[in-house]
Amino acid sequence: MDEVTAATCALVVNEPFFGHFFSGILKEVTDQVRTMGIGPAGNQVKLYINPDFWTGELTEMKLRKGLIKHEILHLVFKHIFRKNDVTRKDIYNVACDIVVNQYIRTDHLPENRIYLGMFPDMGLEPDREAEYYYRELMALHDACTQE
Repeated sequence: MDEVTAATCALVVNEPFFGHFFSGILKEVTDQVRTMGIGPAGNQVKLYINPDFWTGELTEMKLRKGLIKHEILHLVFKHIFRKNDVTRKDIYNVACDIVVNQYIRTDHLPENRIYLGMFPDMGLEPDREAEYYYRELMALHDACTQE
């Protein structure tokens, strides 16, 4: 948790917008999530952090801050509250990741991130909402499953 606090302080000082959000979010270090995730927790929002992922994969502060920003942007764009309105949550998660990762420097995200350029043949437009990417990805999914 000390390392999470250090990342919080760095964001508050260097990036007040993200620091403001991050300082107000409940945080829980747990092995119940594979990496990191943000979601409703009663009347509040909680960030869940896998300690092995945090220390083993996010070895640089820029990656830690990048992933924190990633999760905060899911909150800012209200992705975590609209997830129940879709039939394929896994595809919606990809669509949401495409959205938020457009706002974070690529060198501040892990190499295995999901990003717009992963789908070059789809002609996806940049800077669109998650629902747009979800519709496009669902159309691709449906076309592939009908073959």
